[in-house]
Amino acid sequence: MIINEEQKNTVINNPLFTDIKCPVCANSVLILTDRIFEIREFFGGKLELGGNSNVIPVISLVCEQCGYILFFNAVKLGLIKPKQAKKQAPMNQAAADE
Repeated sequence: MIINEEQKNTVINNPLFTDIKCPVCANSVLILTDRIFEIREFFGGKLELGGNSNVIPVISLVCEQCGYILFFNAVKLGLIKPKQAKKQAPMNQAAADE
């Protein structure tokens, strides 16, 4: 999914990103990619679609100097409405339910 101008501004204007630096090299030039990506639950190498699989939509910032990639949850940043992303229990909540 391509990030539109409104979504880019939401990220750029978020106080979280005011003084952010690369955790590897401390460079302060991080490039916002123009897409929302998915992190999928691992199922032993099989691609599991729908059903019980979990997907986390993320944006990425790439360090201009070393290439390190930082991921941020697109729902938490307000780029995607929770209805658009499959609801999932927090990791510690899921473990507590077992």
